[in-house]
Amino acid sequence: MMLKLFAQIESALRMLNVENLVIPSVPELVPMWINKYGFTHIESNLMTELIKYNTLMFPSAVRLHKSLVTHAAASAATKSDEANKNGTGLVRGKGYEKLAFFDLNLEPPKEDDDA
Repeated sequence: MMLKLFAQIESALRMLNVENLVIPSVPELVPMWINKYGFTHIESNLMTELIKYNTLMFPSAVRLHKSLVTHAAASAATKSDEANKNGTGLVRGKGYEKLAFFDLNLEPPKEDDDA
């Protein structure tokens, strides 16, 4: 259940063009974040970039990051376009259907004033 929630959060962040997700973690949970959710230890060039921003860091916390710019983002956009084209708003997966993200920049449909 948590993996599904996290996947949807990542998908929403990708749609907002977020490139990197940086989180603080207690040292005891670092293996879980790395093995289960695909995070890695933060790279030195990203750390120097983060120094420019005002971020909250807890004592003894470890910063982890996950790059959200992947080939998967392009395929998700293709699936969303496919769902919008077929008019159902559903994307077919392996034995399931799920709602696709809708483009919020679309104009609302025009209503007839015949009523």
